[in-house]
Amino acid sequence: MFFALFTNDLYIASHLVQWFIGALQIYIGWREYRFIGNVKERPVPVQKYMKVETFNTLKSLNQRKLFAEIANESFGLFIQIVFSDELSHIALWNLSTTLSGGVSERWTTWVFISVITSKDFLLTLPGNFYVRLKLKEQSLFSTIQLLFLEFIAEQVFQLLLLNSLVNMCNLVVNVSKSSLIYTNFVLILFLALAREFIMDPLFDGHITPLQDTRITKELQPYLKIMEFPEGRIYLLKMSNQEDMPNAFTVGNRFFNTQKIIIADNVIGKNKQLNDCCTYKECVAVILHELGHVYYNHTIKSALLEVFITLSTIISFILLHEDFVFTSFGFVQTRPVKAFNFQSSLELDATKVKPDSKRDTRDDAN
Repeated sequence: MFFALFTNDLYIASHLVQWFIGALQIYIGWREYRFIGNVKERPVPVQKYMKVETFNTLKSLNQRKLFAEIANESFGLFIQIVFSDELSHIALWNLSTTLSGGVSERWTTWVFISVITSKDFLLTLPGNFYVRLKLKEQSLFSTIQLLFLEFIAEQVFQLLLLNSLVNMCNLVVNVSKSSLIYTNFVLILFLALAREFIMDPLFDGHITPLQDTRITKELQPYLKIMEFPEGRIYLLKMSNQEDMPNAFTVGNRFFNTQKIIIADNVIGKNKQLNDCCTYKECVAVILHELGHVYYNHTIKSALLEVFITLSTIISFILLHEDFVFTSFGFVQTRPVKAFNFQSSLELDATKVKPDSKRDTRDDAN
């Protein structure tokens, strides 16, 4: 909207914002790449827990991964700039109308969603293919299979998500904007508190305090500096759940509910698994989680979720404004059937019912 003040065209402004975000992501990735490259030797706290070979391997892996992300973002930005007209929503809507055969507006909307999802997937395909094939060292068949499954899952998810949005539009189309904002504000507060008071207590029956004295003794200097209680480090019974994260942090400082939860297959309490870490590696894992606590990552994550929710609400409100669609070239019809729902109701209200009597006075004259 800021750029629209200068361009007087929301269509051009949307392209400028999209290109700016892409360039910003490339710049951030380049800064991280240079930062990792400038680290010549292990930091002092890392030297105690990580070998030189392991450190160099992780450094090289992160650099290659960042390079792939930068190249992927650059490729996507280049394509979006060069083919800005061909990849615009107006052009893709016209393409969807052609592909759907004009059967119905709802079917055209589904095709439009599928085309948009396919475009986004193809723009990130080269980078994802390189990361899976080279960095994760997956086989060619496995890489193609997983990328195909991701494509299908993304298509299904977007169709379900956006069709849910359409149904929500139909339900609240006659609700005032102020009521909608208040309702969603309450929803945001509930979502922000749901994890603290609903989800986190679910772990209580499966966790026990960490009682390994060697590990807790090694952690004491860091716990003292951070003023983090030793009793808030817990051990989680993972059984044979190999796909679950081996360590994570929950809670935040606002409610004084911070906990660090470590899987038993990391500490070595699960004798059925052979991937238990060494003593120093266990300390390093817990120190990593303490870093999340120190930098308030849980709070930042919650604020990010609130920001995303607010952005969704604002976008939802804007989608009911005529000037938005006019700026993008949708003058005669809107690209989603639900946005014409109110007009359809008004049109139906003016229709004469079949059983109503027709006024024949003019015919008599």
